[in-house]
Amino acid sequence: MNEVVKYQAKRSDDVNSPQARGVYAYHLFEKRTKRANGKPCTPHRDLTLAFPKTNADATQCANYKFLSELCMQAVAREPQWSGQWPAGGVWPIKDGDVPYVAKPKPGITPLTSVQIEEKYGWRKGHWIVEVTNYLDPGPKISVLKNGTIQEIPAQTVNGVQYYKSGDYCIVNMSAYTYWNEQAGVNFSFSGVLWVAEGQQIGGNSGPKSTEQMFGSVAPVASVMPAVNRGPSVQPPIPSAPPAMSAAPVMPAPVAAPVPPQPVYAQPSPAAYPAPVAPAVALPGPPMPTMAAPPPPGMPGLPPIPGR
Repeated sequence: MNEVVKYQAKRSDDVNSPQARGVYAYHLFEKRTKRANGKPCTPHRDLTLAFPKTNADATQCANYKFLSELCMQAVAREPQWSGQWPAGGVWPIKDGDVPYVAKPKPGITPLTSVQIEEKYGWRKGHWIVEVTNYLDPGPKISVLKNGTIQEIPAQTVNGVQYYKSGDYCIVNMSAYTYWNEQAGVNFSFSGVLWVAEGQQIGGNSGPKSTEQMFGSVAPVASVMPAVNRGPSVQPPIPSAPPAMSAAPVMPAPVAAPVPPQPVYAQPSPAAYPAPVAPAVALPGPPMPTMAAPPPPGMPGLPPIPGR
């Protein structure tokens, strides 16, 4: 019986990235267990990064050069690939200027061009990559506060939110090869340092505040007419206890009158529908596979050697 040998990934060095926008920053402390299509996946933490294009020409763009050289460093450490990009390999750097095409989902109305622009317009002018971390205890997450790096245990601590999707960050990351049904390179990360605020991308993360949930209810409730929900079931008010015997030389104290008690209509129990299982909040659609520019000076693309 042939033994199945698991492929051992070859990794580049761990380096700090240039400044980028952190997008879909929902799974840095809590692992993702499902994909956008609802199918289960290997639990992991992830973050999407948008690196600005410093030059329209990829060969002259410093951020593209940083990412592509990290990929090729990992490729150079895979002896079976002879230092060359594998034929048919999946290139992990996506061009944000290529129009985003969302995969159609059964029963869901496709987005209009205006909705696509509103939801994915942040991609324009950037190189898009995804970094993942499958290890425990996960990446180190820090913020730059008053010139000092402060590690945080959660996104929100004592009611203070330290970062959001769309803020700017520096990531300690590396590239690694994979060779299963397909071959190519992905990115992993060991830490994130949030350095500056940016415009919110996507929905707000974390639980809603009371004001967000019920702020619109109070004005409506104040003008709602009173509803008689049935006869009163207010229990009878007991009479005041008799006065205690007075001393021979003192008059007996007079019991204070009992003020009339208001009668409230007791609401009957409301029949609420059975709760619906909450939908899994996901950070956004997976990055599509599209042809991205190869790194400058890339050697030829031979077929992958037989396994």
